Amino acid sequence: MYTVSEYWTSAIDSNAVQHIRGTLTTVTGDEITLDETTLSGEPFFEKQATSDREVFNFGETFIGTAEINAVLPDIASDDLKGGEFTLETGVELPSGETEWIPLGVWDIVSADRQADIFQIKGCDRMNRLSVPTNVDVVSVCTIKAAMQLVTERTGVEFAQTPEEISQLAGVMDWSPTFAATCLDEVRMLAQYIGCLVFIDRAGKIYFKRLGGDAVRNIPADRRFSSKISEYSYRVTGVSYTDVYGQTVTSSYGSAVRRQVILGFSENRYMWDTDDDPHRQYRKALERIHNYLSRAYWYPGTVEYYGDAALDPGDMVTVEVGGKKQNFLITAISWKFRSPQTLVSAGEPETSSPGGGSSSSSGSVTVSTTVSVTKNIKRTDLKSYPGDLAGVPVMIAAGAFSCRSGAAVFAEFSVGLLGTQDSVFEGSIYIDDEIAATVKESLHAGEYSHIRITVPFEAPAGTHKVQLFASGYAVQESVTAYVWGQNITPESAQLTGESDYTYVTAAGKTTVTGYIGSVLYPRIPEYLGGSPVTVIGSGAFRESPVTAVYIPDGALTIK
Repeated sequence: MYTVSEYWTSAIDSNAVQHIRGTLTTVTGDEITLDETTLSGEPFFEKQATSDREVFNFGETFIGTAEINAVLPDIASDDLKGGEFTLETGVELPSGETEWIPLGVWDIVSADRQADIFQIKGCDRMNRLSVPTNVDVVSVCTIKAAMQLVTERTGVEFAQTPEEISQLAGVMDWSPTFAATCLDEVRMLAQYIGCLVFIDRAGKIYFKRLGGDAVRNIPADRRFSSKISEYSYRVTGVSYTDVYGQTVTSSYGSAVRRQVILGFSENRYMWDTDDDPHRQYRKALERIHNYLSRAYWYPGTVEYYGDAALDPGDMVTVEVGGKKQNFLITAISWKFRSPQTLVSAGEPETSSPGGGSSSSSGSVTVSTTVSVTKNIKRTDLKSYPGDLAGVPVMIAAGAFSCRSGAAVFAEFSVGLLGTQDSVFEGSIYIDDEIAATVKESLHAGEYSHIRITVPFEAPAGTHKVQLFASGYAVQESVTAYVWGQNITPESAQLTGESDYTYVTAAGKTTVTGYIGSVLYPRIPEYLGGSPVTVIGSGAFRESPVTAVYIPDGALTIK
Protein backbone atom coordinates (compact mmCIF):
# COMPACT_ATOMS: atom_id res chain seq x y z
CA MET A 1 0.00 0.00 0.00
CA TYR A 2 1.29 3.42 -0.88
CA THR A 3 2.33 5.31 2.25
CA VAL A 4 -0.32 7.87 3.20
CA SER A 5 -0.99 9.99 6.26
CA GLU A 6 -3.31 8.94 9.06
CA TYR A 7 -5.82 11.44 7.72
CA TRP A 8 -6.02 9.81 4.27
CA THR A 9 -8.04 6.77 5.31
CA SER A 10 -10.53 8.76 7.37
CA ALA A 11 -10.92 11.24 4.50
CA ILE A 12 -11.59 8.41 2.04
CA ASP A 13 -14.08 6.75 4.42
CA SER A 14 -15.91 10.02 4.95
CA ASN A 15 -16.33 10.53 1.18
CA ALA A 16 -14.08 13.58 1.11
CA VAL A 17 -13.85 15.45 -2.18
CA GLN A 18 -11.38 13.78 -4.54
CA HIS A 19 -9.25 15.48 -7.17
CA ILE A 20 -7.24 14.33 -10.18
CA ARG A 21 -4.25 15.78 -11.99
CA GLY A 22 -1.26 14.69 -14.03
CA THR A 23 1.11 15.43 -16.87
CA LEU A 24 1.26 14.39 -20.51
CA THR A 25 4.55 14.31 -22.43
CA THR A 26 4.41 14.30 -26.23
CA VAL A 27 6.87 12.47 -28.49
CA THR A 28 8.62 15.79 -29.07
CA GLY A 29 9.18 16.26 -25.32
CA ASP A 30 6.55 18.92 -24.72
CA GLU A 31 4.89 18.61 -21.29
CA ILE A 32 1.19 19.35 -20.88
CA THR A 33 -0.47 19.81 -17.50
CA LEU A 34 -3.55 17.67 -16.91
CA ASP A 35 -6.13 18.83 -14.38
CA GLU A 36 -9.88 18.73 -13.88
CA THR A 37 -10.38 21.36 -16.59
CA THR A 38 -8.33 19.32 -19.07
CA LEU A 39 -9.47 15.82 -18.12
CA SER A 40 -12.96 14.85 -19.24
CA GLY A 41 -15.01 11.99 -17.80
CA GLU A 42 -13.53 9.47 -15.37
CA PRO A 43 -9.83 8.56 -15.70
CA PHE A 44 -9.45 4.80 -15.34
CA PHE A 45 -6.62 2.36 -14.66
CA GLU A 46 -6.26 -1.31 -13.86
CA LYS A 47 -3.48 -3.72 -13.02
CA GLN A 48 -3.82 -7.49 -13.23
CA ALA A 49 -1.86 -10.71 -13.66
CA THR A 50 -0.96 -11.38 -17.27
CA SER A 51 -1.68 -15.11 -17.26
CA ASP A 52 -5.05 -15.44 -15.47
CA ARG A 53 -6.39 -12.92 -13.01
CA GLU A 54 -8.70 -15.50 -11.41
CA VAL A 55 -5.95 -18.05 -10.59
CA PHE A 56 -3.20 -17.32 -8.09
CA ASN A 57 0.41 -18.26 -8.65
CA PHE A 58 3.63 -16.76 -7.36
CA GLY A 59 6.02 -15.28 -9.88
CA GLU A 60 3.16 -13.49 -11.65
CA THR A 61 3.96 -10.48 -13.78
CA PHE A 62 1.32 -7.75 -13.76
CA ILE A 63 0.34 -5.51 -16.62
CA GLY A 64 -1.17 -2.07 -16.07
CA THR A 65 -3.39 -0.17 -18.47
CA ALA A 66 -5.01 3.26 -18.19
CA GLU A 67 -7.47 5.42 -20.10
CA ILE A 68 -8.11 9.16 -20.01
CA ASN A 69 -10.13 11.66 -22.04
CA ALA A 70 -8.26 14.92 -22.43
CA VAL A 71 -9.26 18.24 -24.02
CA LEU A 72 -6.30 19.01 -26.31
CA PRO A 73 -7.47 21.24 -29.18
CA ASP A 74 -3.99 22.13 -30.45
CA ILE A 75 -2.38 18.66 -30.40
CA ALA A 76 -2.14 16.13 -33.25
CA SER A 77 -2.56 12.40 -32.56
CA ASP A 78 0.89 11.64 -34.00
CA ASP A 79 2.36 13.83 -31.26
CA LEU A 80 0.75 11.65 -28.59
CA LYS A 81 1.37 8.05 -29.70
CA GLY A 82 4.68 6.99 -28.19
CA GLY A 83 4.53 9.67 -25.48
CA GLU A 84 3.54 9.08 -21.87
CA PHE A 85 1.21 10.39 -19.19
CA THR A 86 1.13 10.34 -15.40
CA LEU A 87 -1.76 10.68 -12.98
CA GLU A 88 -2.12 11.68 -9.33
CA THR A 89 -5.22 11.67 -7.16
CA GLY A 90 -5.85 13.59 -3.96
CA VAL A 91 -8.40 14.00 -1.20
CA GLU A 92 -9.29 17.11 0.76
CA LEU A 93 -8.22 16.83 4.41
CA PRO A 94 -10.01 18.50 7.36
CA SER A 95 -7.26 21.12 7.35
CA GLY A 96 -8.41 22.23 3.90
CA GLU A 97 -5.24 20.95 2.25
CA THR A 98 -5.22 18.23 -0.41
CA GLU A 99 -3.08 15.12 0.06
CA TRP A 100 -1.84 13.80 -3.30
CA ILE A 101 -0.55 10.32 -4.20
CA PRO A 102 0.80 9.13 -7.58
CA LEU A 103 -1.21 6.56 -9.53
CA GLY A 104 1.33 5.59 -12.16
CA VAL A 105 3.12 6.22 -15.44
CA TRP A 106 1.79 4.90 -18.76
CA ASP A 107 3.14 4.82 -22.31
CA ILE A 108 0.58 6.10 -24.82
CA VAL A 109 -0.41 3.36 -27.29
CA SER A 110 -3.44 5.03 -28.92
CA ALA A 111 -4.99 8.49 -29.12
CA ASP A 112 -8.32 8.93 -30.93
CA ARG A 113 -9.79 12.38 -31.47
CA GLN A 114 -13.44 13.36 -31.24
CA ALA A 115 -13.67 17.13 -31.78
CA ASP A 116 -11.20 18.62 -29.26
CA ILE A 117 -11.23 15.57 -26.96
CA PHE A 118 -8.71 12.75 -27.24
CA GLN A 119 -9.44 9.27 -25.90
CA ILE A 120 -5.96 8.21 -24.79
CA LYS A 121 -5.00 4.67 -23.82
CA GLY A 122 -1.77 3.68 -22.17
CA CYS A 123 0.16 0.66 -20.89
CA ASP A 124 2.69 0.67 -18.12
CA ARG A 125 6.34 -0.17 -18.67
CA MET A 126 5.90 -3.91 -18.10
CA ASN A 127 5.15 -3.99 -21.85
CA ARG A 128 8.65 -2.78 -22.67
CA LEU A 129 10.17 -5.92 -21.15
CA SER A 130 9.20 -8.25 -24.02
CA VAL A 131 12.34 -7.30 -25.98
CA PRO A 132 15.08 -9.96 -26.47
CA THR A 133 18.12 -9.91 -24.22
CA ASN A 134 20.33 -10.62 -27.28
CA VAL A 135 22.98 -12.41 -25.23
CA ASP A 136 24.52 -15.46 -26.92
CA VAL A 137 27.33 -16.10 -24.43
CA VAL A 138 26.68 -18.77 -21.79
CA SER A 139 28.19 -17.64 -18.51
CA VAL A 140 27.32 -17.02 -14.88
CA CYS A 141 24.69 -14.29 -14.57
CA THR A 142 24.41 -12.45 -11.27
CA ILE A 143 21.24 -10.71 -10.20
CA LYS A 144 23.05 -7.39 -10.50
CA ALA A 145 24.11 -8.19 -14.08
CA ALA A 146 20.58 -9.28 -14.97
CA MET A 147 19.14 -6.04 -13.61
CA GLN A 148 21.69 -3.96 -15.52
CA LEU A 149 20.93 -5.81 -18.75
CA VAL A 150 17.15 -5.35 -18.39
CA THR A 151 17.53 -1.62 -17.77
CA GLU A 152 19.98 -1.21 -20.68
CA ARG A 153 17.68 -3.05 -23.11
CA THR A 154 14.37 -1.48 -22.02
CA GLY A 155 15.12 1.75 -20.21
CA VAL A 156 13.06 0.52 -17.23
CA GLU A 157 14.71 0.82 -13.83
CA PHE A 158 14.20 -1.29 -10.70
CA ALA A 159 12.67 0.03 -7.50
CA GLN A 160 14.96 -2.15 -5.35
CA THR A 161 18.75 -2.36 -5.30
CA PRO A 162 20.59 -5.55 -6.35
CA GLU A 163 21.41 -6.15 -2.68
CA GLU A 164 17.75 -5.87 -1.66
CA ILE A 165 16.64 -8.28 -4.38
CA SER A 166 19.46 -10.73 -3.55
CA GLN A 167 18.28 -10.70 0.04
CA LEU A 168 14.72 -11.51 -1.10
CA ALA A 169 16.04 -14.32 -3.29
CA GLY A 170 17.98 -16.02 -0.51
CA VAL A 171 21.54 -17.33 -0.68
CA MET A 172 21.77 -18.07 -4.40
CA ASP A 173 21.81 -14.91 -6.51
CA TRP A 174 23.01 -16.10 -9.89
CA SER A 175 22.00 -18.28 -12.84
CA PRO A 176 24.00 -20.03 -15.59
CA THR A 177 22.90 -17.63 -18.36
CA PHE A 178 20.44 -14.92 -19.31
CA ALA A 179 16.84 -15.61 -20.34
CA ALA A 180 15.61 -15.10 -23.91
CA THR A 181 13.72 -11.88 -23.13
CA CYS A 182 13.89 -9.26 -20.42
CA LEU A 183 10.36 -10.20 -19.36
CA ASP A 184 11.43 -13.84 -18.91
CA GLU A 185 14.40 -12.72 -16.82
CA VAL A 186 12.20 -10.66 -14.50
CA ARG A 187 9.56 -13.41 -14.27
CA MET A 188 12.08 -16.13 -13.41
CA LEU A 189 13.58 -13.98 -10.70
CA ALA A 190 10.09 -13.34 -9.26
CA GLN A 191 9.45 -17.10 -9.31
CA TYR A 192 12.71 -17.81 -7.53
CA ILE A 193 11.91 -15.21 -4.87
CA GLY A 194 8.31 -16.45 -4.59
CA CYS A 195 6.75 -13.01 -5.03
CA LEU A 196 4.72 -10.85 -7.41
CA VAL A 197 6.28 -8.31 -9.77
CA PHE A 198 4.73 -5.22 -11.30
CA ILE A 199 5.51 -1.65 -12.33
CA ASP A 200 5.17 0.67 -9.36
CA ARG A 201 3.72 4.17 -9.31
CA ALA A 202 7.06 5.70 -10.30
CA GLY A 203 7.33 3.46 -13.38
CA LYS A 204 9.92 1.06 -11.90
CA ILE A 205 10.00 -2.74 -11.64
CA TYR A 206 8.96 -3.73 -8.13
CA PHE A 207 9.18 -7.19 -6.53
CA LYS A 208 6.57 -7.56 -3.82
CA ARG A 209 6.14 -10.34 -1.34
CA LEU A 210 2.60 -11.05 -0.22
CA GLY A 211 1.26 -8.89 2.56
CA GLY A 212 0.91 -10.73 5.85
CA ASP A 213 -0.89 -8.18 7.99
CA ALA A 214 -3.96 -6.43 6.63
CA VAL A 215 -3.33 -2.83 5.63
CA ARG A 216 -7.00 -1.89 5.46
CA ASN A 217 -10.44 -3.06 6.52
CA ILE A 218 -13.36 -2.89 4.06
CA PRO A 219 -16.63 -2.96 6.05
CA ALA A 220 -19.90 -4.07 4.50
CA ASP A 221 -21.27 -0.54 4.30
CA ARG A 222 -18.34 0.50 2.09
CA ARG A 223 -19.06 -2.14 -0.54
CA PHE A 224 -21.32 -2.00 -3.56
CA SER A 225 -21.12 -5.76 -4.10
CA SER A 226 -18.96 -8.72 -3.17
CA LYS A 227 -18.55 -12.39 -4.00
CA ILE A 228 -16.33 -14.17 -1.48
CA SER A 229 -15.40 -17.86 -1.46
CA GLU A 230 -16.67 -20.04 1.37
CA TYR A 231 -13.24 -21.64 1.73
CA SER A 232 -9.90 -20.04 2.39
CA TYR A 233 -6.97 -20.42 0.02
CA ARG A 234 -3.66 -21.68 1.35
CA VAL A 235 -0.54 -22.86 -0.46
CA THR A 236 0.36 -26.34 0.81
CA GLY A 237 3.16 -27.14 -1.61
CA VAL A 238 5.53 -25.86 -4.29
CA SER A 239 6.60 -27.99 -7.26
CA TYR A 240 9.42 -27.49 -9.77
CA THR A 241 10.15 -29.32 -13.05
CA ASP A 242 13.53 -28.78 -14.68
CA VAL A 243 14.42 -28.88 -18.37
CA TYR A 244 15.07 -32.64 -18.16
CA GLY A 245 11.61 -33.38 -16.78
CA GLN A 246 12.77 -34.02 -13.20
CA THR A 247 10.06 -32.87 -10.78
CA VAL A 248 10.57 -32.05 -7.10
CA THR A 249 7.82 -31.02 -4.70
CA SER A 250 8.01 -29.41 -1.30
CA SER A 251 4.71 -30.20 0.40
CA TYR A 252 3.41 -30.47 3.94
CA GLY A 253 0.13 -31.68 5.34
CA SER A 254 -2.55 -29.13 6.10
CA ALA A 255 -5.88 -29.15 7.86
CA VAL A 256 -7.51 -26.79 5.36
CA ARG A 257 -10.40 -28.07 3.27
CA ARG A 258 -8.70 -27.18 -0.01
CA GLN A 259 -5.02 -27.77 -0.65
CA VAL A 260 -3.15 -26.29 -3.58
CA ILE A 261 0.33 -27.11 -4.86
CA LEU A 262 1.74 -24.39 -7.08
CA GLY A 263 4.24 -25.21 -9.77
CA PHE A 264 6.80 -23.63 -12.08
CA SER A 265 9.37 -24.99 -14.51
CA GLU A 266 12.66 -24.46 -16.35
CA ASN A 267 13.85 -21.56 -14.21
CA ARG A 268 17.50 -20.66 -14.80
CA TYR A 269 17.92 -19.48 -11.21
CA MET A 270 17.18 -23.05 -10.06
CA TRP A 271 20.69 -24.04 -11.10
CA ASP A 272 21.85 -27.55 -10.19
CA THR A 273 25.28 -27.31 -8.53
CA ASP A 274 24.88 -30.45 -6.45
CA ASP A 275 25.47 -34.13 -7.16
CA ASP A 276 21.88 -34.58 -6.00
CA PRO A 277 19.76 -32.05 -7.96
CA HIS A 278 16.68 -32.95 -5.92
CA ARG A 279 18.40 -31.79 -2.77
CA GLN A 280 19.45 -28.51 -4.41
CA TYR A 281 15.97 -27.87 -5.81
CA ARG A 282 14.24 -28.80 -2.58
CA LYS A 283 16.27 -26.26 -0.63
CA ALA A 284 14.94 -23.43 -2.81
CA LEU A 285 11.41 -24.86 -2.84
CA GLU A 286 11.27 -25.10 0.94
CA ARG A 287 12.30 -21.46 1.22
CA ILE A 288 9.53 -20.40 -1.19
CA HIS A 289 6.96 -22.69 0.39
CA ASN A 290 7.74 -21.67 3.98
CA TYR A 291 7.13 -18.09 3.01
CA LEU A 292 3.95 -18.68 0.96
CA SER A 293 2.37 -21.06 3.47
CA ARG A 294 2.16 -18.33 6.09
CA ALA A 295 -0.50 -16.45 4.11
CA TYR A 296 -4.12 -17.47 3.67
CA TRP A 297 -7.08 -15.59 2.23
CA TYR A 298 -10.59 -15.95 0.86
CA PRO A 299 -10.72 -15.60 -2.94
CA GLY A 300 -13.39 -13.46 -4.57
CA THR A 301 -14.28 -10.07 -5.99
CA VAL A 302 -15.19 -6.90 -4.12
CA GLU A 303 -16.59 -3.69 -5.58
CA TYR A 304 -16.41 -0.81 -3.14
CA TYR A 305 -16.02 2.94 -2.82
CA GLY A 306 -12.30 2.62 -3.33
CA ASP A 307 -8.90 3.62 -2.02
CA ALA A 308 -6.31 4.57 -4.63
CA ALA A 309 -3.49 3.85 -2.15
CA LEU A 310 -4.00 0.06 -2.47
CA ASP A 311 -1.63 -2.06 -4.60
CA PRO A 312 -1.53 -5.67 -5.87
CA GLY A 313 -0.10 -7.92 -3.17
CA ASP A 314 -1.74 -5.96 -0.34
CA MET A 315 -3.71 -7.95 2.21
CA VAL A 316 -6.95 -6.33 3.37
CA THR A 317 -9.82 -7.62 5.46
CA VAL A 318 -13.40 -7.82 4.28
CA GLU A 319 -16.26 -8.02 6.77
CA VAL A 320 -18.54 -10.95 5.93
CA GLY A 321 -21.31 -11.99 8.30
CA GLY A 322 -19.79 -10.03 11.16
CA LYS A 323 -16.35 -11.62 10.66
CA LYS A 324 -13.23 -10.15 9.10
CA GLN A 325 -11.76 -12.35 6.38
CA ASN A 326 -8.36 -11.96 4.71
CA PHE A 327 -8.55 -10.78 1.11
CA LEU A 328 -5.33 -10.70 -0.97
CA ILE A 329 -5.48 -8.13 -3.78
CA THR A 330 -4.24 -9.76 -6.99
CA ALA A 331 -6.02 -7.48 -9.51
CA ILE A 332 -7.25 -3.94 -9.14
CA SER A 333 -9.41 -1.61 -11.25
CA TRP A 334 -9.80 2.03 -10.22
CA LYS A 335 -11.97 4.76 -11.72
CA PHE A 336 -11.98 8.36 -10.51
CA ARG A 337 -14.94 9.04 -8.18
CA SER A 338 -16.48 5.67 -9.06
CA PRO A 339 -16.54 2.15 -7.60
CA GLN A 340 -13.24 0.30 -7.39
CA THR A 341 -13.00 -3.43 -8.17
CA LEU A 342 -10.60 -5.68 -6.25
CA VAL A 343 -9.96 -9.32 -7.18
CA SER A 344 -8.46 -11.95 -4.90
CA ALA A 345 -7.36 -14.89 -7.05
CA GLY A 346 -7.68 -18.45 -5.84
CA GLU A 347 -7.26 -21.95 -7.14
CA PRO A 348 -7.95 -23.03 -10.72
CA GLU A 349 -11.26 -24.65 -11.58
CA THR A 350 -9.52 -28.02 -11.98
CA SER A 351 -8.46 -28.15 -8.32
CA SER A 352 -9.90 -30.95 -6.25
CA PRO A 353 -12.31 -29.70 -3.55
CA GLY A 354 -11.65 -32.25 -0.95
CA GLY A 355 -8.35 -32.51 1.04
CA GLY A 356 -6.26 -33.98 -1.74
CA SER A 357 -3.41 -32.31 -3.50
CA SER A 358 -4.19 -30.38 -6.64
CA SER A 359 -2.06 -28.77 -9.28
CA SER A 360 -2.22 -25.09 -10.07
CA SER A 361 -2.49 -23.92 -13.63
CA GLY A 362 0.85 -23.63 -12.39
CA SER A 363 3.93 -23.34 -14.49
CA VAL A 364 3.85 -19.64 -15.18
CA THR A 365 3.82 -19.42 -18.97
CA VAL A 366 4.97 -16.62 -21.22
CA SER A 367 2.53 -13.82 -20.55
CA THR A 368 0.81 -11.69 -23.11
CA THR A 369 2.25 -8.21 -23.41
CA VAL A 370 2.33 -5.43 -25.96
CA SER A 371 5.62 -3.76 -26.80
CA VAL A 372 5.11 -0.03 -26.79
CA THR A 373 6.52 1.14 -30.12
CA LYS A 374 5.23 3.19 -33.01
CA ASN A 375 4.13 -0.10 -34.63
CA ILE A 376 1.18 -0.39 -32.25
CA LYS A 377 -1.95 -0.48 -34.40
CA ARG A 378 -5.65 -0.57 -33.64
CA THR A 379 -8.38 -2.37 -35.55
CA ASP A 380 -11.92 -1.15 -34.89
CA LEU A 381 -14.54 -3.89 -35.03
CA LYS A 382 -18.05 -3.46 -36.37
CA SER A 383 -20.66 -3.31 -33.63
CA TYR A 384 -24.24 -4.55 -33.79
CA PRO A 385 -26.14 -2.67 -31.08
CA GLY A 386 -29.67 -3.76 -30.30
CA ASP A 387 -31.86 -5.23 -27.60
CA LEU A 388 -30.74 -8.27 -25.64
CA ALA A 389 -33.60 -10.68 -25.14
CA GLY A 390 -32.12 -13.55 -23.17
CA VAL A 391 -30.42 -15.63 -25.89
CA PRO A 392 -26.79 -15.04 -26.94
CA VAL A 393 -26.39 -12.70 -29.92
CA MET A 394 -23.31 -11.32 -31.65
CA ILE A 395 -22.84 -7.65 -30.79
CA ALA A 396 -19.40 -7.00 -32.32
CA ALA A 397 -17.10 -8.67 -34.85
CA GLY A 398 -14.15 -8.07 -37.10
CA ALA A 399 -10.80 -9.40 -38.27
CA PHE A 400 -7.10 -8.61 -38.34
CA SER A 401 -3.95 -10.23 -39.66
CA CYS A 402 -0.29 -10.37 -38.69
CA ARG A 403 2.73 -11.56 -40.64
CA SER A 404 4.32 -13.12 -37.59
CA GLY A 405 3.26 -13.91 -34.04
CA ALA A 406 1.99 -10.84 -32.20
CA ALA A 407 0.92 -9.83 -28.70
CA VAL A 408 -2.61 -8.47 -28.99
CA PHE A 409 -5.38 -7.03 -26.83
CA ALA A 410 -9.08 -7.39 -27.63
CA GLU A 411 -11.13 -4.73 -25.84
CA PHE A 412 -14.88 -4.21 -25.62
CA SER A 413 -17.01 -1.64 -23.83
CA VAL A 414 -20.78 -2.08 -23.60
CA GLY A 415 -23.37 0.33 -22.18
CA LEU A 416 -26.62 -1.34 -21.12
CA LEU A 417 -29.99 -0.28 -19.77
CA GLY A 418 -31.59 -3.25 -18.01
CA THR A 419 -35.13 -4.10 -19.12
CA GLN A 420 -35.55 -6.68 -16.34
CA ASP A 421 -33.42 -8.21 -13.61
CA SER A 422 -31.05 -10.65 -15.29
CA VAL A 423 -27.41 -11.60 -15.74
CA PHE A 424 -25.36 -10.17 -18.59
CA GLU A 425 -22.97 -12.75 -19.99
CA GLY A 426 -20.44 -11.53 -22.53
CA SER A 427 -18.03 -13.91 -24.28
CA ILE A 428 -15.10 -13.05 -26.53
CA TYR A 429 -14.25 -15.59 -29.23
CA ILE A 430 -10.91 -15.60 -31.01
CA ASP A 431 -11.01 -17.77 -34.15
CA ASP A 432 -14.15 -19.54 -32.88
CA GLU A 433 -12.56 -20.43 -29.55
CA ILE A 434 -13.71 -18.74 -26.37
CA ALA A 435 -11.03 -16.48 -24.89
CA ALA A 436 -12.87 -14.86 -21.97
CA THR A 437 -16.28 -14.60 -20.36
CA VAL A 438 -17.64 -11.97 -18.00
CA LYS A 439 -20.88 -12.02 -16.03
CA GLU A 440 -22.53 -8.98 -14.44
CA SER A 441 -25.91 -8.50 -12.75
CA LEU A 442 -28.38 -6.29 -14.61
CA HIS A 443 -31.27 -4.54 -12.88
CA ALA A 444 -34.43 -3.28 -14.53
CA GLY A 445 -34.23 0.45 -15.23
CA GLU A 446 -30.58 0.73 -14.22
CA TYR A 447 -27.67 1.63 -16.49
CA SER A 448 -24.54 -0.55 -16.48
CA HIS A 449 -21.19 -0.09 -18.18
CA ILE A 450 -19.24 -3.30 -18.75
CA ARG A 451 -15.65 -3.59 -19.98
CA ILE A 452 -13.82 -6.70 -21.17
CA THR A 453 -10.09 -6.71 -21.94
CA VAL A 454 -8.42 -9.92 -23.13
CA PRO A 455 -4.68 -10.26 -23.84
CA PHE A 456 -3.66 -13.11 -26.16
CA GLU A 457 -0.87 -14.30 -28.45
CA ALA A 458 -1.91 -14.31 -32.12
CA PRO A 459 0.08 -16.57 -34.48
CA ALA A 460 0.85 -15.47 -38.03
CA GLY A 461 -2.23 -15.33 -40.27
CA THR A 462 -5.71 -13.83 -40.29
CA HIS A 463 -7.89 -13.97 -37.20
CA LYS A 464 -11.50 -13.14 -36.44
CA VAL A 465 -12.76 -11.69 -33.18
CA GLN A 466 -16.37 -11.81 -32.02
CA LEU A 467 -18.29 -10.72 -28.94
CA PHE A 468 -21.50 -12.53 -28.02
CA ALA A 469 -23.80 -11.30 -25.26
CA SER A 470 -26.98 -12.37 -23.52
CA GLY A 471 -29.27 -10.93 -20.87
CA TYR A 472 -32.27 -8.58 -20.88
CA ALA A 473 -31.26 -5.02 -21.72
CA VAL A 474 -31.13 -2.29 -24.33
CA GLN A 475 -27.62 -1.77 -25.69
CA GLU A 476 -27.05 1.94 -25.70
CA SER A 477 -23.45 1.71 -26.88
CA VAL A 478 -20.95 -0.89 -28.08
CA THR A 479 -17.29 -0.07 -28.64
CA ALA A 480 -14.99 -2.84 -29.79
CA TYR A 481 -11.44 -2.94 -31.13
CA VAL A 482 -8.25 -4.97 -31.23
CA TRP A 483 -4.81 -3.44 -30.79
CA GLY A 484 -1.29 -4.75 -30.75
CA GLN A 485 2.10 -4.65 -32.37
CA ASN A 486 2.41 -5.10 -36.14
CA ILE A 487 -1.20 -6.10 -36.80
CA THR A 488 -3.15 -5.11 -39.91
CA PRO A 489 -6.91 -4.48 -40.09
CA GLU A 490 -8.77 -6.80 -42.43
CA SER A 491 -11.29 -4.99 -44.64
CA ALA A 492 -14.47 -6.72 -45.71
CA GLN A 493 -14.71 -7.46 -49.45
CA LEU A 494 -17.87 -7.09 -51.49
CA THR A 495 -19.64 -10.28 -52.50
CA GLY A 496 -22.62 -11.02 -54.73
CA GLU A 497 -25.71 -13.19 -54.89
CA SER A 498 -23.73 -16.13 -56.33
CA ASP A 499 -21.75 -16.33 -53.09
CA TYR A 500 -24.79 -17.17 -50.92
CA THR A 501 -27.73 -19.46 -50.52
CA TYR A 502 -30.77 -17.67 -49.18
CA VAL A 503 -34.52 -17.71 -48.79
CA THR A 504 -36.80 -14.75 -49.54
CA ALA A 505 -40.27 -14.49 -48.03
CA ALA A 506 -42.65 -11.61 -47.30
CA GLY A 507 -40.19 -9.15 -48.81
CA LYS A 508 -37.34 -10.19 -46.49
CA THR A 509 -34.26 -12.34 -47.10
CA THR A 510 -32.66 -14.90 -44.77
CA VAL A 511 -29.07 -15.97 -45.51
CA THR A 512 -28.85 -19.77 -45.13
CA GLY A 513 -25.33 -20.47 -46.37
CA TYR A 514 -22.09 -19.10 -47.83
CA ILE A 515 -20.45 -20.73 -50.88
CA GLY A 516 -18.01 -17.97 -51.86
CA SER A 517 -14.21 -17.86 -51.56
CA VAL A 518 -13.66 -14.46 -49.87
CA LEU A 519 -12.39 -14.95 -46.32
CA TYR A 520 -13.90 -11.71 -45.01
CA PRO A 521 -17.12 -11.22 -46.99
CA ARG A 522 -19.39 -8.19 -46.85
CA ILE A 523 -22.96 -9.46 -47.06
CA PRO A 524 -24.93 -7.34 -49.56
CA GLU A 525 -27.80 -5.31 -48.18
CA TYR A 526 -30.11 -6.95 -50.73
CA LEU A 527 -30.32 -10.54 -51.94
CA GLY A 528 -33.04 -11.72 -54.31
CA GLY A 529 -34.33 -8.19 -54.54
CA SER A 530 -35.23 -8.04 -50.82
CA PRO A 531 -33.31 -6.60 -47.86
CA VAL A 532 -31.24 -9.04 -45.82
CA THR A 533 -32.82 -9.10 -42.36
CA VAL A 534 -31.80 -12.49 -40.94
CA ILE A 535 -28.48 -14.37 -40.83
CA GLY A 536 -29.50 -17.99 -40.36
CA SER A 537 -28.05 -20.36 -37.80
CA GLY A 538 -25.02 -22.15 -39.25
CA ALA A 539 -24.93 -20.02 -42.40
CA PHE A 540 -21.12 -19.83 -42.21
CA ARG A 541 -20.49 -22.97 -40.18
CA GLU A 542 -18.87 -25.02 -42.97
CA SER A 543 -17.07 -22.10 -44.63
CA PRO A 544 -13.42 -21.01 -44.17
CA VAL A 545 -14.29 -17.34 -43.50
CA THR A 546 -12.37 -15.48 -40.83
CA ALA A 547 -15.03 -12.82 -40.26
CA VAL A 548 -18.26 -11.52 -41.75
CA TYR A 549 -19.45 -7.95 -42.32
CA ILE A 550 -23.19 -7.92 -41.66
CA PRO A 551 -25.34 -5.17 -43.20
CA ASP A 552 -27.02 -2.71 -40.87
CA GLY A 553 -30.46 -3.90 -42.01
CA ALA A 554 -29.96 -7.36 -40.52
CA LEU A 555 -32.23 -7.53 -37.50
CA THR A 556 -31.55 -11.11 -36.37
CA ILE A 557 -28.33 -13.13 -36.18
CA LYS A 558 -29.06 -16.71 -35.22
